Parts: sequence; structure tokens; C-alpha cells
Amino acid sequence: MALKIKKTMLVTMLITVNLLFITSCDNYVLKSENEFQQLTFYYCAEKYDPLFDIIEKYNKYCTSKKDESYKIKTIQFESEDDMYLKMSTELMVGKGPDIISISQRLPFEKLIDNGTFANINDLTVKDESDDKLNFSDYNSVIMESGIYKGGRYIIPLFYCPDIVFTSDELLKKYKIPDNFDYTYDSIGNDLTEYFREFPDVPFCGAGYGKTFFYQFIDSYVDQFNGENYFTSVEFENNLDNAVKVALNNNEDYNNYVFLTPKQSFGGGSLFGVTKTIIQQHLNGIDFKILPNFRRTDNTISAYVQCALAINNNSAYKEKALEFLEYCLSENIQKYWCGTLSVTGNSSFAGSNTIALPVNNNALNDTIDIAYEPEKYIESYDESISNIANKTIEDYVEIINSINYCSIYNYDDILNTYYNSIVINEIAENYLNGKISKNKFINQLSSATEIYLNE
Repeated sequence: MALKIKKTMLVTMLITVNLLFITSCDNYVLKSENEFQQLTFYYCAEKYDPLFDIIEKYNKYCTSKKDESYKIKTIQFESEDDMYLKMSTELMVGKGPDIISISQRLPFEKLIDNGTFANINDLTVKDESDDKLNFSDYNSVIMESGIYKGGRYIIPLFYCPDIVFTSDELLKKYKIPDNFDYTYDSIGNDLTEYFREFPDVPFCGAGYGKTFFYQFIDSYVDQFNGENYFTSVEFENNLDNAVKVALNNNEDYNNYVFLTPKQSFGGGSLFGVTKTIIQQHLNGIDFKILPNFRRTDNTISAYVQCALAINNNSAYKEKALEFLEYCLSENIQKYWCGTLSVTGNSSFAGSNTIALPVNNNALNDTIDIAYEPEKYIESYDESISNIANKTIEDYVEIINSINYCSIYNYDDILNTYYNSIVINEIAENYLNGKISKNKFINQLSSATEIYLNE
């Protein structure tokens, strides 16, 4: 009964969104100029969003070098629930903030369908400036993640390869075979000894069991094309393996088989990864970089860490486009990845929430500078040059092999609209043993169908 109620509520909400959008989408544009003096962006005090920091820096740039009318007004909310309630209400009637972050818990696929976001391709066609955006200047695989039905609605700014870190010693200690191929299918075949002998050792590091499980579910959903594969034999067979990983988890931060970039490796930046691996080498542990777990062994994936969309009803799309151009510019991309600090052009050394730039020139420069570890590793000497070069070569090989990118951040995957609103109760009931496997698959498939297609 509870599931039927939730389905009805979801269908009602989506129909309401459609109707209200159709009848009200022009209201925002027709407001007076005095009411909309600046672009706006909503953020929550209790949830970090790297886009907020970028906006703060952009506002300082506007004050000192551009025009204060281009500044973005940041409106703070004390709780996520308050912010999302206001955003949802406003977006339904053609209002809302001008700049929207992909880290915000919104049904992006449905909002794109309803015309809430501007097609950036349309905006760039109208741009007659000499420095207009040329999307061939950016990583095509990463940028593809924001394209929907030929339109470019979400623009990735930074990304991270979907990787994990481990060592030969750890793999041997926890009985992980040498021929393990890091696919969901191989978990059940090759990790029997690990699950039997080490039930209290987290597979993916402390607290990441559920992240792994929800990523597994998401890999069987094509939200942009409205399809899911939960009734497939493959999903049913691999589900038991994913549950084993999810439940083989605790808060022991001292024991693990694999670690993610955010846990200990500088958020995935070239400099952070290289420095950490060298430091661990000096401590007697030789970490290596591996692709994260995936459906097929020929997939090398990445995930977007920061991205934005522009409200289609914004009265200031041209200003929003200028902000986007700023975000994608070579120097700004290098700044947030810590590249400029290595060359002495900035004191900001990057963060653990931003790894790699989408700007091709910025990435090439970052790779070139990474091969000069003496510039960013304290007490560097030739004795560690081999491990430094090997680390960079291995990482660059993975970067160049990426053939798929998720628009959703792996480290924030539990907070997406689909995972936290649409399927959370169903997934938690199954993990807690409250429903059977068949009932879980049926409910998961049904809730997803309603969300994607109603």
C-alpha cells in the first residue's frame, strides 16, 4: 500500500510539473528589470558545493576586472530540504535561480524534458564574440554526459576518473586473486575467500558500502533514454554480489581492501595522487591505480564532480553564459585543479573535491607539470623519480582510456534525486532484509519506470 501511495504521489507531482511549466514558463522572463539585477544561485550551509566557491571567486573577479552587474547573488538556506522545496516550487512556475548546480538534489532528467534548462548550444549560436565557446576545446567524453536528445543542457566543469587504490600486499592479504577483473560479475566468482574470512573488513573503505550498492543500481538505469535493466538476468545474477559488498562494511578506517580518491588521494588530482603514492611508498606501501568496479571490463569510466545548468527562464542568459565561459577558461580550470600553484602563479593548491579539468589545454599543461614532481613534492630526490613517473604514466593511461562518464558524482551518489527520493526506501528495505529479492526487483523496476516515463 505504501508503495502504491508513493507511486501516485510521484505521478501527481510529475503531471503537476508538466502542467505548471506549460502554463507558467514565461512568467519569470516578463518580470521587471529592477527585480532581477543579478544572476542568482541557491546554496545550502550544511552541504558543500564546489560551484559556490567558484562563484565567490568569480564575483571578486567581476568587482576588480569586469562589471559588478555580472556578479552572482548567492542565496543561503540553512537546510537542504528548505532549499529544494523552494527550488522545486519556483521551477514549477517558471522561476527559480539562474544558475543551478548538478550537486543539488533535483530530478534533472525530468526538468530537462520539461524545458527547465537552457540548451547551451542555442546560446552559443547567438554569441557573436571572438572568444565564444567552442566545445571541441573540451574533453568530448566528459562533455557528452550533459547532452540529452542532441541538446547540451548540463555543462561539466571538472571530473574524476572512477578509480580505486590498493596494493599487491593488500590484495594478497585479503585473498583477492591476480586475475580479478573488477567487474560486478567477478565478485561472486573470485571473492569467496575474502567474504568468508574477512567479514568485518570494508571492501571499498569505511562507509562506502552503500555508495557501491547505489552505483551498482545506477549502472542498470539509462535515465536520459528512459530505460532500465532491472529485470535482466545479468542484474539478478549480480545483485547478490553487490549486496555482499554493501553489507561487508563498517566504520573501521584502518582496514580496507580498496580506497577511493577522496578518502586518501587528494580527491583524484594528478598532484594529489602522485604525492600520496610517493608518501606511501616512503612508508613502505606501494599503491597502484585501478579502474573502479563496473558492469563490463572494457568500460573505463569517470564521474563529474562539478557541473552547472542555466535556467531557461532566466532574464540574463547572456550573463550566465559569460560565467560559464569563465568557468571553462584555461587559467580558471588550472587554478581549481591546483596546477597554477605548482607553477608559482597561485597560492591555492587545489582541493579534494576537484580532480581534473575538462579544458583540453588545461589538462595537457597539468599532465606536463605533473611530470616535474620536484616542483610540488617536498624533499624530492632522484631515488623516488621512478615511482613518480610510473604513477603519472599509469594515471594518464587511465585518463586517456575513459570511454564513459556519469553526470553524477560518485562521492555524492546517495544524494541524487533518483537514489534519495525515488528508490531509497525500496533499496533500504532490501538491504535490511524486509523484502525478498523478487519483490525488490519488481518494486525497483516499477518505481523507476514511473519516474522515467510518466
